[in-house]
Amino acid sequence: FYGVFSNPQGGGAWKLNFYRFDLSGNTVAGYPKIPNTGTDSVYEPQICWDGLNFGVAYSTFTQAKFLILSPTGTVLAGPIDLPRVGVPVGITPRTAAFKPIWTGQGYAVFGLILIPQYPGQTIGNYYNYLLCWFLDPYGNVVNAKLVRNLLPVSYPTMNGEESWYL
Repeated sequence: FYGVFSNPQGGGAWKLNFYRFDLSGNTVAGYPKIPNTGTDSVYEPQICWDGLNFGVAYSTFTQAKFLILSPTGTVLAGPIDLPRVGVPVGITPRTAAFKPIWTGQGYAVFGLILIPQYPGQTIGNYYNYLLCWFLDPYGNVVNAKLVRNLLPVSYPTMNGEESWYL
């Protein structure tokens, strides 16, 4: 069994941790691995198996990313930026809630892009868009589609606004 999660490392960055577990749920010796994702922090990583390797989608908070990992934790492709479909020029969105899927011919990654209601805002209402990115077996983006827009949601803060989530 394999899994990924983000974990704070020295210097405050959140890094991707890649785990392997035995049938008893114990961590296999030599794991976790911390694959090289550059200087970006990693949030909400999700994983899928393609029969040989793992596709991993995650957020840097403002950018959706994708990479391919070997079963030993080696980065085989990426990380690459997934296109910001529908985001107006000059706007910094939030990214969240990824679901990578192996289709048999490549990867499909579903995820959310949240666009602020007002330029420069850090809390408050965001317009939410469900996107699907299509990637070939090597991790190259083939297409990106805006699936639909969703109900507005408020971005959580440490002041308790997380209760505003729908």
